[in-house]
Amino acid sequence: MTRLIADAPASAGPNDSRLLTRRELLGWSGGAVLAAGAWPAASRAAGVTGASSAATPALGAAGEPATAELVAAYVRVEADGTVVIVTPDAELGQGTSASLPAIVADEMGADWARVRVELSGAGEIWSNPMKKMQATSRSMSVRGYWDVLRRVGAACRELLVAAAAERWGCPVAECSATGGRVVHAGTGRTLDFGVLAARAAELPVPAAPRLRPESDFRLIGRAIPRHDVPAKVTGRAEYGIDVRLPGLLTATLAHAPARDSTLVRHDAAAARAVRGVVGVVVTDAGLAPALVVVAEHYWAARQGLVAAAPEWTPTRAGLDEAVLARDRRATLDARRQPAHAVGDAPAALASAARRIAVEYDVPYLAHATMEPPTCTVRIDGDRVEIWTAAQGPVRVRDAVAARLGIPRERVTVIRPYAGGGFGRRWFVDFVLQAVDVAKQVGRPVKLVWSREEDLRQDYYRPAVTARMQGALHADGTLAALAIDVAGASILKYGQPPRPDAPLDRSLVSGLADLPYAIPHLSVGAAETATPVPVGMWRSVGHSQNGYFVECLLDELAQAARVDPLRFRLQLLAERPRHRAVLEACARRAGWGTRSPKGVGRGIALCESYAAVVAQVVEVEVRSRRLSIRRIVCAADVGPPVCPSGVHAQLEGAIVYGLSAALWGEVPLEDGVPALRNFDGYRLLRLREMPRVDVELVDTGAPLGGAGEPGLPPIAPALVNAIAAATGVRVRRLPIAREGWTLA
Repeated sequence: MTRLIADAPASAGPNDSRLLTRRELLGWSGGAVLAAGAWPAASRAAGVTGASSAATPALGAAGEPATAELVAAYVRVEADGTVVIVTPDAELGQGTSASLPAIVADEMGADWARVRVELSGAGEIWSNPMKKMQATSRSMSVRGYWDVLRRVGAACRELLVAAAAERWGCPVAECSATGGRVVHAGTGRTLDFGVLAARAAELPVPAAPRLRPESDFRLIGRAIPRHDVPAKVTGRAEYGIDVRLPGLLTATLAHAPARDSTLVRHDAAAARAVRGVVGVVVTDAGLAPALVVVAEHYWAARQGLVAAAPEWTPTRAGLDEAVLARDRRATLDARRQPAHAVGDAPAALASAARRIAVEYDVPYLAHATMEPPTCTVRIDGDRVEIWTAAQGPVRVRDAVAARLGIPRERVTVIRPYAGGGFGRRWFVDFVLQAVDVAKQVGRPVKLVWSREEDLRQDYYRPAVTARMQGALHADGTLAALAIDVAGASILKYGQPPRPDAPLDRSLVSGLADLPYAIPHLSVGAAETATPVPVGMWRSVGHSQNGYFVECLLDELAQAARVDPLRFRLQLLAERPRHRAVLEACARRAGWGTRSPKGVGRGIALCESYAAVVAQVVEVEVRSRRLSIRRIVCAADVGPPVCPSGVHAQLEGAIVYGLSAALWGEVPLEDGVPALRNFDGYRLLRLREMPRVDVELVDTGAPLGGAGEPGLPPIAPALVNAIAAATGVRVRRLPIAREGWTLA
């Protein structure tokens, strides 16, 4: 790349902890406007596209990074006019490498065809303003970065326009930026961004640039091609599992069944006798100790692991899901904590004309990302390079620094594409294992988990029990709800129990903030101990709580002999946004039209991550064999930046949630997950995929999430459809455990 600004001093770089001068900051990596930070030579050699870690930013008066620092971290204009935009979130397949750069490019006036996207490394400069941290989670990418990315793009536009006006000797007001050029209104003259970049980089960065009116958007809200798709379709895209380095070794491992297990015996000599095996090491950095075999390639490492035949001390005999389910119920009786209350639910339940009481259960669920946990590490003295598709790169940086006892500025995190995340790549267990192995063998190492280890050593979605009551007035209207749930805390797993600790509110997500107008409501929760590791899973607490409450409402509607749609609409009289979404979904699904015998429709509505989603599932049932004929989804996620991406996310969430509702569970044997591979953890197959219709509803609501809100309604809509077709109510997931199969 032609260097348009003098190189930064040799002592300055993206991980240099000293304060940089503004000119050094502008000059990083020779970019013409402002640079995102120079890639280490190692990264270039690996062929991975991305930006490295960044220095901690200087903060402005409001406690946020100054605009100049933000522009430097996010944008680079090259001499040929290519605009390089750094995306601060992981690209997990959800499309942030399109939606986030599109915000910058539209404000900037860039030509989307000449935009190149890089994935950021670790750095506080890339923190999500809504989260105050750099993390890809909570469906908060677009809504979290919206304001800051618009400001970055607008600042770049004003710099380029100012440079053009200076060259033409005209007022700035006569110039505008569009299509990668600055245009002079009076004469029609144009100057390419690449021509203007060097001078633009010398101008003062506007602290509060003027944003475009939304009527000027040319990319936001429209169909734009994703730059990552051609590379992914042709196989050129590089994921974490694809990283290559000179002298790279590959490792794989076998974990102990539990944290307190110890290695009884293994045959290291037999492992080393396998051609290509370099070494055998042990690490305690994960959820359980692990024996690791390191080799010249994966197959040799895998065969060496088989030859090593590790044996571990036994685990908790007799502990299975039935025992843990009994413990959840007992904990609800003994240690229920109030979470939310409206009116006097106990009194309303006691005096109601009609009352129902039910219990529901959901199992542990694995993330099952298509790409298993993978991390590559190179240690060079007291400097470390990490290649991994982390959802929390700063978390990775700091954990690695602590593990090795080195300053965090000496850890560089490089993020390739990820083959799915769903919350699993927030955790750093596999990263620290790779660091341990690389340190012991003294060469760069790529650690690749097998699918078996991935399914057996996960931070699972907790198993949860719900104990619920509902009361009806004599006229069939809702009088009261009481909902209590019991499950393990995802925020406190691995920590010593503290009786005085506040309740993990994720247990009551979607319950303590129900959109329905319920005269008397009581919500409670009990945190239970579990030997099973638990953590964030797509849509977190909403994934089970949407199932609980939406099935309960259907049961109450049936008891009241009221149509389930009308029953919900009565409770949403003061919620026009929710009514609009629900009615749009019902209308598109043909709700209310007569169905043939054995065909039923189920409906559900869930609000999560500032989005409202309704779904209708239509099933045909013959002797507990069901065909899913159609799924309709209506959603209000606010103004969509990339509508096609929102459609894809909603459809993907439906597939993910439907697979879990049909088959998803983690069986336990002696307290240990007993999964082996996808033969025991079914995913929906192409031939089983039903037709899905998605409609985006515009109610004028602000930006909401899109990656997770499509999941919570699918399980209750399915179960409600089965009940409508057969009169049989499924209160325990997955439905396969209750004898249901796909036709």
